[in-house]
Amino acid sequence: MVRIGLGQILIFLVPILLGVSAGITGLYLLAALAMISLFFILGYIPSIRGSRQVYQFFFSFLTCLPINIRVSIDIFILLIDGETSTILVICMVAVFSFILISIEEIILGIVTYLIWGDQDNSSFAEQEENSEKEFKRRYMTKREQEIVSLMRKRYENSEHQIEP
Repeated sequence: MVRIGLGQILIFLVPILLGVSAGITGLYLLAALAMISLFFILGYIPSIRGSRQVYQFFFSFLTCLPINIRVSIDIFILLIDGETSTILVICMVAVFSFILISIEEIILGIVTYLIWGDQDNSSFAEQEENSEKEFKRRYMTKREQEIVSLMRKRYENSEHQIEP
């Protein structure tokens, strides 16, 4: 399991917020900046090395969805004749948005693969497994120390109560 800190998670909000801004305002330059920032962030965070394609897939979906909804609405407004029901408009926008997101995910996955190559590295997986075992060992040791400390305090408190 890859552990990333809160600061690193907050960094991933940059492309998502840019994508939402592009979806609201309709400025497609913000959409391009959102995707570029996502790739820079993926390259910047060393703790996700070996899992960049998964992170790219997830965060590009979150980033592109508001942009795709805006694109779908813009295109559908150009195509409708004004006598279409609201439900049909919403359904067509949703379908077109998911078609766009599927195409984008495929293209972005190919670009990610071309940039970082095959991410399924067995030595990296072994290193992650060893770091996970080390984390569990440290956690259990720390937890056991806390338990022993609490037991000492209780023992000392019980001795003080018996003496008077």
